[in-house]
Amino acid sequence: MNNNNNLNNNMNSSNSNNKLTSRQRNIRRKRITQQKQQEQQQEQQQQEWQQQLQQIPQQQNLHRIQGACNKASLQEKSYYEKYLWKSQSLEPTDKISTRPQNQLHLYYLLAGVLIRECTRNYSLELSNIPSDYLELIISNIIIRNDINLNIKTWDYFRLWYNMQINYHFQKNHLEKFYNLLKMKWDILLEDGSFEIDNKLHIKSSDMIDLAQGKYRSTRLESFTYPKSAHCLVNPGCIVNQNNQTLIHLENIDNTNILLHTTNAVNTYYYHMVNYEKHRSKSFWRDLTEHYGAYRLYTSLPYTSFDSASSHNTDHQLCVDELIRSLVPLSNFVNKFIQDNYNSMYLKLKNLSLGPFAPRSFGIFPMIAINYNIVSNYHWDLSDASNCLCCLIPLGNFQGGDLYFPQLHVRVPLQPGQVVAFDSHNLLHGNLPLISGIRHSIVYFVHQNFFHKEDNYSNMEIENVKLIKSLHDNKNLNKRILLSEPVDFQTIDYTINVPKNKDQRHSPEELERGRKGESKILHFNE
Repeated sequence: MNNNNNLNNNMNSSNSNNKLTSRQRNIRRKRITQQKQQEQQQEQQQQEWQQQLQQIPQQQNLHRIQGACNKASLQEKSYYEKYLWKSQSLEPTDKISTRPQNQLHLYYLLAGVLIRECTRNYSLELSNIPSDYLELIISNIIIRNDINLNIKTWDYFRLWYNMQINYHFQKNHLEKFYNLLKMKWDILLEDGSFEIDNKLHIKSSDMIDLAQGKYRSTRLESFTYPKSAHCLVNPGCIVNQNNQTLIHLENIDNTNILLHTTNAVNTYYYHMVNYEKHRSKSFWRDLTEHYGAYRLYTSLPYTSFDSASSHNTDHQLCVDELIRSLVPLSNFVNKFIQDNYNSMYLKLKNLSLGPFAPRSFGIFPMIAINYNIVSNYHWDLSDASNCLCCLIPLGNFQGGDLYFPQLHVRVPLQPGQVVAFDSHNLLHGNLPLISGIRHSIVYFVHQNFFHKEDNYSNMEIENVKLIKSLHDNKNLNKRILLSEPVDFQTIDYTINVPKNKDQRHSPEELERGRKGESKILHFNE
């Protein structure tokens, strides 16, 4: 009997081991299959990148810079505008995310800001404020379309509020409680906050001055942005009352892309700082360069001076290498827009600028790179109002948070994140950099790339002679080869202060950036 039991036990143990082994085999097969699929995807992505890399070097016989663009005949311009440059208008609804998870409505955000401002409990999370009280503030204070101080919710709100502060409002002081909230809200609005979509009730220049004075101090103890401001840290988006995105934060889940891009931008930056002859005017004056397409002061799109290295042809290879290095990041940004704003993506994909201008960044015609510099407060009024720009910070730094005074929103951006926002309608700028070096890349679309009337469905009328002429710049691009540095590459801007119209960068920060220096935190700051 015991022998039979032992035999059964051994058989059960053997069967258990066989089952476990079979399970392990299945897990191993799945892992191998997943690994092969990932390798195939990476290989396919690498092939796509290589194909794009081959297309990126400037084709000097094809693209045209501004001067060459202006030399096109009237017949050429008419044909180009009608059949080669095609666009489809963007609509406000294109800013509505097709993935509505993790959305925060602006009114709720502002109600939270108001409660933190009144209670001075700056660590109070929005999720810890009862939604009934947020809705009460929205309807009674922010929108002011349902003012009723005799409802039970107000009394419950009063009791909850009393728990947050030392001073207690009595039950018969509901009106006083309401007036306090209303007064604080009016103070929050005194510099034009919350008024967006070109409906400012004060001059835009005055609003910039107020923001600059309030929210940009070089001394750490003087940081005066509202401590009650909403801090956007986790991925998600802030939307307006029409569910249109105002700010959208997302993580870049590929560290290789981040490292590859950072190394490329750092290499280019220090090359420009140390090699005078290759400096462009825009780099040395503003520490910013624009790559891709432009359409300023011309009737047709053209290639930017920085892309074409118009100041010195010897620098062209450096620019081409930089743009090649941005392909993986550009692919990520394009995929981000495609996944979250598919209608916007398709319209930008349908945007055809013709042979005069390159398309090195996918759906985005142009990018700007800010080298070791942060920006003062500004609107990008040339950007398409129904589009979003995408900003990616690079480097090793502290501070430089992105701040939106109108919304009282602070985004402590870090490398490995991308933020998309309505750059045309939202005043934005950086808080002071505390330490380190901070670059940023901005993908954007100018409004003047779009025709007043859609023509993307126009069927091209074949004109072999005109097409051949427009695909050949006829050596019209001005090509300069410098043997020695010229004045604009070596000018001392501490003496010859440039007259920038919008003054986006402080002279002190520009001087530090031109020296290639890292921001260092001093004890007296």
